[in-house]
Amino acid sequence: MNIGKLENTKTHLEAPPEVEGEATVATVGGILAVDIGSLNTRAALFDVVGDEYRFVARASALTTAESPYNDVTAGVYNAVRDLEGTTGRKLTEDNRLIVPQREDGSGIDLFIATASAASALRVTIAAVSSDISEASAVQAVGGAYTHVVSHITLDEGINAGSIEDDTLLSNAATAWLQEQTEKLLAVPPEVVLIAGGVEGGPTIPLVRLAKVVAGAAREQANRAELAARTNKQAAGAPIAIFAGNSSALGQVTQVLTPVVEVRGVPNLRPSLTMEQTGPAEEMLANLYREKRVPQIPGYPVLTRWIQGGIAPTAESTRLIARFLGAHYGRETLIADIGASSTSLFLANRDRDVAVVRGEIGVAYGLGNLLAERGIANVLRWLPFPMSDDELTDWALNKVIRPAGLPQTARDLAIEHALACEALGAAYEALKKGDAGEEPRYDLLIGTGGVLAYAPRPGQAARILLDALQPTAEGLGSVELAIDTTLLLPALGNLAHYNLAAASYIFDRDCLMWLGTAIVVQGDAPMATVGGEAPIAVTVTMERRGGGTDTVEVPYGQIRVVPLRPDQRAALNIKPSAGFRVGSGEPGKALKTEPGQEIKGGLVGLIVDARGRPFTLPEDRDLRQAQMRQWWAAFDALPYSEQK
Repeated sequence: MNIGKLENTKTHLEAPPEVEGEATVATVGGILAVDIGSLNTRAALFDVVGDEYRFVARASALTTAESPYNDVTAGVYNAVRDLEGTTGRKLTEDNRLIVPQREDGSGIDLFIATASAASALRVTIAAVSSDISEASAVQAVGGAYTHVVSHITLDEGINAGSIEDDTLLSNAATAWLQEQTEKLLAVPPEVVLIAGGVEGGPTIPLVRLAKVVAGAAREQANRAELAARTNKQAAGAPIAIFAGNSSALGQVTQVLTPVVEVRGVPNLRPSLTMEQTGPAEEMLANLYREKRVPQIPGYPVLTRWIQGGIAPTAESTRLIARFLGAHYGRETLIADIGASSTSLFLANRDRDVAVVRGEIGVAYGLGNLLAERGIANVLRWLPFPMSDDELTDWALNKVIRPAGLPQTARDLAIEHALACEALGAAYEALKKGDAGEEPRYDLLIGTGGVLAYAPRPGQAARILLDALQPTAEGLGSVELAIDTTLLLPALGNLAHYNLAAASYIFDRDCLMWLGTAIVVQGDAPMATVGGEAPIAVTVTMERRGGGTDTVEVPYGQIRVVPLRPDQRAALNIKPSAGFRVGSGEPGKALKTEPGQEIKGGLVGLIVDARGRPFTLPEDRDLRQAQMRQWWAAFDALPYSEQK
C-alpha cells in the first residue's frame, strides 16, 4: 500500500528466501515441538509434505506443574497422546517417544521445547538517578521474564549534597539507608540490577548503592540460614548485575563479594546520549535459564527427552519478530497475552526491543494486573454496566480456576477487557523505553490463547486496536494477523535447528490474516447530544476484479468494509480538513499505487477514525453506548448486549 511514505513497504509475506547453506528439506523428518505455559502445554507436529516442511497438527493439555502431578512431563505426554488421536499417527510406544522416525511414518526425528511455566525473576533496580539510569535499567529488565519488586535511587529521599559524602553520618542519610534496606527485605529480590554513572564519571554514588545492597543481602542471608535450621525456606542473598560506570566495578565488587555474587556487564549508559541495554538483557535472560527454568517440575526428565535445552518462550517469539524484519522488511510488533505474562516484541528499522511483563496475565497474573491498572480502567472497555465488586469477584474466581473457559458472552467480554489492559500495561512500558514515542510498525501480530480462541475474528482485531491504538505514523496502515495455531514459539525455537523449515512453515501455516487498518489522525469537537460528529475521512475501495464501496467515517467512529483474504483492493482516501493519514498533510488525498493494493482478511478493511489516544465519555451510559457502537462495527458485541 502506498500511503505517504509506503512506496517500499511490502503488504504481504512472499515466499520465504532460500537460506544459504541449508536445504529446504533437512535430514530429519517428523519434528515435535512443545511449549509449556503456566496454564497450557501445547504440542505441534511438523513433517515433510512433498518437498517442504509443513505444519501437520497441534494438540494441548493442561500443564501439570502443580499438585497432584508436580511434573510437567505428564502434561507433555497428555498433549502428545492427544496429538496421536488427532492425527492417527503413532508417536509413542510403551510410554516412550518413538525416536528416530520409522519408515512407516510413526515416531519423530527431533523433539524441541520452549517454556514460560517458570515464575518470573524477582528483581530490584538500584540506580543513581530516577530520570536516566533507572529508565535504562527498566528497559533492560523488561526484556526477560522478570518482576520488578522494588526500586532504589539515590535522588529519592536524600539530598544531592550527601550523595558524594561517603560518611553516612547525617541523620537524613542514616534514615534513608534504613528505609532502602527495609524496602529490599520486604520482598527479597533474587537479582539486583545496579546501574548509573557515565564512563569516567564519579564512583562514590555506585559504591553507596552497593553498601545498601550489601547490608540488605547480609540480613537476607541470615534470615535464610535461620529458616533452614527450622526446616523452613526463605530467600537467600541475591545476585548482583553491575551495569554502571565500569570505573566503579572494582570498588562495588569489593563491597558486595563477601555476601553477594557480582556479574558485570557493559554500562547501560556509557554517555548521556548513548544507551546499550542488550548485554544486561542477555544476562537477565541467562539468569532466568540458569535459575528459573531448572525449577520447572520434571525438568531433569524433560531435558533427557529433548534436543538442546528448554528455550524461554519469550526469546523464541522475539526471534520471529526479528526474522520478519530481516527477511521480509516488515516493521513488526508481536503481542502475546498469556495466563501469567504479557509480552510485546518490536522489530523495526530503528529498534529491536522486547517488553515482557512476567507478572501480568489474564489468569494467574490477574491480581497484579488489577493492582497496577485499576478496576476502573478495565470497566471502561465493557459495553454493559458492572460494579467494582462484581469485577473483583469475577477476577478472583478466574485466579482460583484459571483453566475455566468463559461460559457466557458476558464472561468473554470481561476476559477481553482484561486482555486490553494487560496489553496496555506492556505498551506503556514499550513507549517508556523510547522516551514516550509511539513505536513504528506496519504489521501487528497477536498470539496467545485469548486472541487465538476468540470466537469471532473481529473480537481479536478489536482487542489489538483498542489496547495498542496504533497510530500508523508515517505509514498510514497496519496489517493485522493472528497466530491461530499458536506456533510462534515453536517456530522461533525450530529456527535454531532448521531455519528453512521454520521459514516455510511460518509463511504457509502460521498466521490468519484479519485485514488492514487505515488509521486517521486528527481531532474534532465531540458530537453534541442528538448531534452528529463531523466526517473525518471518506474512503473508496475498488476491489481487484470488480466491486466498489465508499464509506464516510465520522470522527470518533470506526467502519469495517468486507474484503476477503483472497482479495486485494485499491484505495482512494480523502481526509477532511484537520485530519490526515500516514505522513500526508492534513486534508491531503491519498491513494494506493499499482501493485501496492491492500490485502483482505477475515475482518476486511478497517477505517479507524477514533483519534489517538481515544477520548472516552466521562458519563458511564454514554461511554457504554460508545463501546456498543465500536464493538458492533467489529461484529464483536455479545449477542446478549445487541439492541
